Amino acid sequence: MTEARTLGALKSSGFEVLSVREEMRKNLMTKLRDSEEIFPGIIGYQDTVIPQMQNAILSGQDIILLGERGQAKSRIIRSLISLLDEYTPILEEIENPENPFAPASAQGKKVITEQGDSAPIKWLHREQRYGEVKFLDIQASFLTAAGGSSSNAIFVEWLINVQSLENKFGDGRAHSRVA
Repeated sequence: MTEARTLGALKSSGFEVLSVREEMRKNLMTKLRDSEEIFPGIIGYQDTVIPQMQNAILSGQDIILLGERGQAKSRIIRSLISLLDEYTPILEEIENPENPFAPASAQGKKVITEQGDSAPIKWLHREQRYGEVKFLDIQASFLTAAGGSSSNAIFVEWLINVQSLENKFGDGRAHSRVA
């Protein structure tokens, strides 16, 4: 994290906002190089799921986790937060967090137009960039680049309880309906 408090200071620092995919890839490569544990608390998947997750992140792929209850899907998704940069800059005077270099909302664009390089920024912690939405037995988890707006949601994972869907459809069509 830099000490920049305005857009101008952030530009002068040379800071670059990466996409979530690029950010996670960069931080995963660092953890692999330093032999750090990537998914702490995940037991039994060291030779199957974990290498596949690492390959998907390194290659920038979308990730879909399907499985029965209790198979660590949510735990794996929540642990991906550790692959985000600890802090990312956002525009300070905006209701929804926005990338100061490329605001998406009219409010964010107005702040940049009116204040230019003196637009204030603050730093958002990685824990604040994760969200979950649950509806019935379907859970969607997402990591965002610089805030929660759907236009900034770059890396989305869907956690779907397949058993629940099979119970609803009753004929094994859950997998074809999910895909």
